[in-house]
Amino acid sequence: MRDDQRRFHRIEFDARIQLDLAGQSFPGILRDISLKGALVVLGDLGQPIEEGQQGRLIVRLDEGSVEMQMDVQVAYFHPVRHACGLNIQTMDVDTASHLRRLIEVNLGDEDALQRELSNLIDVMEDEHG
Repeated sequence: MRDDQRRFHRIEFDARIQLDLAGQSFPGILRDISLKGALVVLGDLGQPIEEGQQGRLIVRLDEGSVEMQMDVQVAYFHPVRHACGLNIQTMDVDTASHLRRLIEVNLGDEDALQRELSNLIDVMEDEHG
């Protein structure tokens, strides 16, 4: 999908992450994040990661003093680059607040943030009928 077709701005952001899938934990780095998804790069893997797998993404901010936790689903996995695209399914209120603030600071525009939040509501309504 081209950037101009995306409904959510991606915020480039480097942070340590842990991706928990199928009873295994994979350390890695967050490359970008939006209100609806994330791109992570994982270290060496002992097993392949498959599209559709569900798990939990933990993002450590501020040198680990703040964590964002979200339930995710693997959208795609690039085995050579160890890059994993994730769709965010759910998150707790604290995580939503941290993510909202992160996006607000990086967009630098309250109107742009409100458009992002409106898009998120539209997507959630579409997904849940």
